[in-house]
Amino acid sequence: MLHDQKAQLQEQLTVVQVENKQLEEQVKQLQSSVDLADKKRAEATLRQVETLMQEIEELKIQKDTEKKEKDQILEEHQQLVSKLTSELDRESTKLVKLENDCMTYEEKVSILEEK
Repeated sequence: MLHDQKAQLQEQLTVVQVENKQLEEQVKQLQSSVDLADKKRAEATLRQVETLMQEIEELKIQKDTEKKEKDQILEEHQQLVSKLTSELDRESTKLVKLENDCMTYEEKVSILEEK
């Protein structure tokens, strides 16, 4: 009877060991699946980060280009204002001279009319 119990326990131990090996194999397969899923998620996240970084770089370039264009337009505007201001000053000077000349001629005409 003791021998039968020992044989029975030995058989149960063998069954448990086989089941344990099967469970260990399943755990390895599941871990492998989880690792693969984690790797794929990490790769997808990395691709998203790379895409966002590229978009940020493109936006920086676009912003720099727009700033250069605005600066150029501002410079051209300032040059035009300066040029027009100079022309206005010259024309104002001419106008003052003409007004003075006109007054001088009016004075001469007045003197001549008096004679």
